[in-house]
Amino acid sequence: EGDHVRGGDGGGGGEDEDGEMPAEEQCARVLRAVRLLLKSTAEKLNKQHKTHKRCNYIQREAIRNFRRIGREMKDFARRNPAVVGERPEWNSLYEMLLFHIDEEMAREIPSTKMKMTSESCMGTRANNVGSYDMLSDQMHNYLYEMGCGSSCQNHMVDIILMEAMRRSKGEKVFIIVLDCCSVGNCAAIDYCMRFMVDVLKWFDVAGVLYFDNLHGKGPADGRFGQHERLHRLLNTLSLDHYAWRLEQVRSKRQGLSDTATVIQPHSFSLWNRYFNSHTTSLGRPWRDGNVPFPTWYQLRDHNRHVVFAVRGVSDWPDSGQGSSAPMLELKALLLEFEQPNGWTASKRLFTDPSSELKLFCFLPRVPRADYQKEPEPIFADLSKLHASKGQVAREAAVSLEIAQERAKEQGPDAAGPAAAVA
Repeated sequence: EGDHVRGGDGGGGGEDEDGEMPAEEQCARVLRAVRLLLKSTAEKLNKQHKTHKRCNYIQREAIRNFRRIGREMKDFARRNPAVVGERPEWNSLYEMLLFHIDEEMAREIPSTKMKMTSESCMGTRANNVGSYDMLSDQMHNYLYEMGCGSSCQNHMVDIILMEAMRRSKGEKVFIIVLDCCSVGNCAAIDYCMRFMVDVLKWFDVAGVLYFDNLHGKGPADGRFGQHERLHRLLNTLSLDHYAWRLEQVRSKRQGLSDTATVIQPHSFSLWNRYFNSHTTSLGRPWRDGNVPFPTWYQLRDHNRHVVFAVRGVSDWPDSGQGSSAPMLELKALLLEFEQPNGWTASKRLFTDPSSELKLFCFLPRVPRADYQKEPEPIFADLSKLHASKGQVAREAAVSLEIAQERAKEQGPDAAGPAAAVA
């Protein structure tokens, strides 16, 4: 290295006598390349940050608008009880459900503050998916252990359906806010929206508002910060104990306590396989009226952040019973997303004039004859598993008795193989 430096001094920064570049010039070139790389990376990150900030700003404005409309619709229904009735049916009220659903960082359970041996503290990590009601400021926590597997779209579909059944009192509109990640931004969630509208007929409108690709912060994240402090400062001995801890949190707006549910592993289903059986055609897509299941990459190709499954909104009354100013405002927002059965409409942003409406078909025009009647459970029923093991043991015992009887009939020469089988 010293020879290269001395050669460079006499050659004016060129090559030395051996024809190699001096070390100082090599270092200078490397530093220039690194500076250019860092500059281009900083410019790229700055551009992505501005795009991310702009997208999330527009999404938050849309969320605030829906939040305002939803509260005004509830206030109208509260002031006009005759319009609602005593026992509303499913999909009968011109009101809205609006949730922010997000997953919390996994917590270690048990978690104790006193020093204990490592053997006595051995435990698992528990997941929590929180659903924050953005109209009542109340949060419901869905807790499940790591035995349920890592989070996936099957878990998310189950939680969305459970939340719809648990919260709905007859509202016509169901909207959720999700992070733009592979668990939430996928074809299974899109199909779930269409499934609730066309198949289950729970709502006239089911939609998703996504934050930008680098995620975003919503009201559920504020609750997760409180959960983290509870877990850090207090003892948590079991999953039920952790659920009880979370139920002590209260909303500042209305003073409502949060709630929690512990989900058993056998409660989750394989929704992606079930949805696939309704849409694909056994390797023959687009034939006989069937449609292929869009992949995550196909859906993300146009960078969508607004997804809606809408039907019947054009038939909402413009005046008369049930009609109100916030309902008419919501109707005007959703009319462009109304499509025939099976079609989901999406666009990049609500207020972006350059956002083009993209359509995906999830339900075939000609129903499949071999579709699954119901989704399969992720984990087999343990009672059936034990029964099958017992049946196998009984069949093996019967086979052994038959082999021994045949060996006795054939004589002592055949007793060896029978004994070997035993």
